[in-house]
Amino acid sequence: MKRFANSIARQKRTKPPPGYTKSGSICRAFLDQHAPQKAEVATSGELGSKLASPAQMLFAEKIARERGIVIPDETKASSAAVSAWIASNLSTDRGKGRRKTDNKPPRLTALRSTAPKKRLRAT
Repeated sequence: MKRFANSIARQKRTKPPPGYTKSGSICRAFLDQHAPQKAEVATSGELGSKLASPAQMLFAEKIARERGIVIPDETKASSAAVSAWIASNLSTDRGKGRRKTDNKPPRLTALRSTAPKKRLRAT
């Protein structure tokens, strides 16, 4: 909370109140007065307007090619929409994941002895 108060003070070019590092209530009062509220950030459109990254778009296009479908234009508008589209169109079939486990040798569990191991005594 102290670091956040310091960053807000730098942004607003104000000095934090004395004792904000020792008292949580003083620090909270400063933040309540100067820090933006969550509702203000959400209504300003900063959260939903983030564009999809090139890697995200490439992955979505790969899924679309594999399935023979088209990515809607309104989906391409934001990162959250592309992420939701990818999640809804990913294959949920078992064994269709990205990791390849076919080349692993089978586990050898039958060769282990079930007898208890002998422990050496320290004398």
